[in-house]
Amino acid sequence: MFLGEWPNLFFRGSAGRFSAGQKTLNESDITSHSQLEWRVVKNVLLAFAVHIAASGKLLQSVLFHVSFLRPNASMGQYKRESHARSLIKGISWRIVATMDTILIVAIVTKYSEGKMNLDHAIKIGLYEFLIKYVIYYLHERIWEYVRSGDGLEKSRTLKKAISWRIVATTMTFIIAAVVLNNGAASESVESGSDDVESNVARVALAIAVIEFFTKFILYYVHERIWAKIPLGKIRNWLFGKKKA
Repeated sequence: MFLGEWPNLFFRGSAGRFSAGQKTLNESDITSHSQLEWRVVKNVLLAFAVHIAASGKLLQSVLFHVSFLRPNASMGQYKRESHARSLIKGISWRIVATMDTILIVAIVTKYSEGKMNLDHAIKIGLYEFLIKYVIYYLHERIWEYVRSGDGLEKSRTLKKAISWRIVATTMTFIIAAVVLNNGAASESVESGSDDVESNVARVALAIAVIEFFTKFILYYVHERIWAKIPLGKIRNWLFGKKKA
């Protein structure tokens, strides 16, 4: 019953999908619908987990075998991550993260509004890409400043993932709230109702909470993949090897 009911409970007050006439459904219909939805959710989560695991293993394997990414004698001189590496790494992460954001916003708006709002999903994704790219770069440089050892420890990656998710999820909530509020304001003017705006905070919070967990996994995998690329490879590729 919980999974079958939670979208309606969470987004109560919006232009809900459950009208008064639908409340006449009998208990067996609701139970059947709940069981079906639970099976769908389990299948989606399982497929998502398998996809992440398979993608991570495949990319790590590719990175290990591609000769460009293998260490060489000149790599030993580098102890810090270059600015160029942080910038390129930021682009690769924003591509992954933005796709995840657009998907989450589309799904959440489907439950809250009864239809996928791709306009809001793309707007939030675009604003996130531009704003968070700068914040991600600063976050990378701060963690590079406090680097200890080779910086490849898994415990360090976990701490880094937690710190980034606190910052990034807060930004997601703010960006989503602003975009959704602007959309709700225009809708309330057209419909002459103020009820639409009351749901903005709940939808933005739902997006942020779901993102926290999905992007925590994706960020960790992204960090471990980049850890396979030796320090100095990016700067040598861009600027040429330093002469001894």
